[in-house]
Amino acid sequence: PGICLNLLLIFIVKKFSRAEIGTFQYLLIVFASYDIVLIILHFVFDPKSFVLPGIFGLVLDFPYGSRALTLIHCISFMVSYAILMTHLLYRYWVIRKVLLCLSVLSPEDSLATKTMKAEFRRKFGRDMEDGWVIADFFPNGKRDYAVTFAALTVDAMGVAIVIVVSSLAFLTYSHIASAFTLSPSTRNAQMRLLVTVCVQTFIPMVCVTIPYFSNTTLPAFGVTFPLIADTSGIFMSLFPSWDPLAVIVLMKPYRRGLMSMIVRKKQVNQLSLSTIVK
Repeated sequence: PGICLNLLLIFIVKKFSRAEIGTFQYLLIVFASYDIVLIILHFVFDPKSFVLPGIFGLVLDFPYGSRALTLIHCISFMVSYAILMTHLLYRYWVIRKVLLCLSVLSPEDSLATKTMKAEFRRKFGRDMEDGWVIADFFPNGKRDYAVTFAALTVDAMGVAIVIVVSSLAFLTYSHIASAFTLSPSTRNAQMRLLVTVCVQTFIPMVCVTIPYFSNTTLPAFGVTFPLIADTSGIFMSLFPSWDPLAVIVLMKPYRRGLMSMIVRKKQVNQLSLSTIVK
């Protein structure tokens, strides 16, 4: 369904975009195309998250998995933020985050890794040896400040991104509301675009950022939510599907374009049926 929705969005954007939408239509096509890639990657890799007090684990349920592949899969869901912001700084951070994570992960023969492998075996009744990304906040019973600092640093960057996006949204709203040179139709169109962008930012925050924070940071303080860990893969898979649906629902030209396609198809079917009856 997610691939079909994104292909539908691309078709609708190309067919029903109006002049007031401007170059934003190309950004929508980029988002939809990348969402299709995310859906395929998520289906092929099938990530599994695990949390225990003081330990976070992530592995791809994929026969050719590796640590680097697991980290790349995680970062792939953050590219949308980089596209929404302008983003040389964040692009630099995305690359650095891989090196940061690799520098603080537990060794593959550590007790935490063995514990997570046993947890995988308990839940799924089979073994998964390769591709584990393990963050052990309390190796040997003592807090590892490097791992904790890495988790908090990534969280701080996430909070900074949310603040920047919120500030830009507020400033954009203020300028649209106070701009005397904009016609009412242009003002309404810009407001709809702003709402759409905000929703496109909110969806990955709910589906990706919140599960990420729950799974990777809270275990550092002995707090775990196994239900969120078990369902985080589902939420990550929903994000690329909800994104095009939100755009179609919120953007009037695309919503009306889709309705006209449905009505036209019904009329054709009714005409064909009446012809057969005659």
